[in-house]
Amino acid sequence: MSFHSALAFGTAVAAGYKARVTASGVYVPNDLLVNAAKLQAVEAVWLASKLATEIVGGVICTAPSQRDFDNPEIAGYVEKYFRGKADVSTVDRVRITRLVEYLVGQGSIIPTESTHGGGPAAVQRLMIRQTNNLNYFKTRAKRMAGIKD
Repeated sequence: MSFHSALAFGTAVAAGYKARVTASGVYVPNDLLVNAAKLQAVEAVWLASKLATEIVGGVICTAPSQRDFDNPEIAGYVEKYFRGKADVSTVDRVRITRLVEYLVGQGSIIPTESTHGGGPAAVQRLMIRQTNNLNYFKTRAKRMAGIKD
């Protein structure tokens, strides 16, 4: 997860480093890199959501509520059957499960906001295609392959 986050951050920093200055003195980030950073950040959020869900496992669907912990009739069962490692309390295990549920669940705006916050991914892909110098890449590939025009 941290790799994808660092990749998005590095690409965003590079976009700022490669910024151009307008006549008014405003710096505008590099179009190609800023759009690539946005796409990478979106991928990082969705991948982190997927991995966190895999790590938490099925308990995310069956985790007890505070009412269950407070109910004297079932509290012992909750403690017994939701217990994990001995050095982690059951309450803390359920709290981290609820955090993951909030961050990645249907009630969360985080994955969707990350995807659409700067416009849909199609816009970033379009901008990348428009700002990429495809002819340069074609020329370089031909030269590397020994193809003469």
